[in-house]
Amino acid sequence: KLFQLSTPHVAYFGEKDWQQLVLLRQLARTFHLPVDVRGAPLVRDDDGLAMSSRNRYLQATQRHDALALYRTIEGAQRIFA
Repeated sequence: KLFQLSTPHVAYFGEKDWQQLVLLRQLARTFHLPVDVRGAPLVRDDDGLAMSSRNRYLQATQRHDALALYRTIEGAQRIFA
């Protein structure tokens, strides 16, 4: 509905929310909306955690856990790449 009201030519969404990005691209195609939905690269804080409005509200222990998860995934990518 927002696309229909604002009629943008291009709309950018963060690649961090990949499922949302894919869904919005599909909706634009399905409803023949004249908007080019593009992904914007993920930006990370100095410690490696993705910058996002939700991550700003993490407590120190939650941020530590999120970083451990990110680093584990990053390590697995190096091993299996």
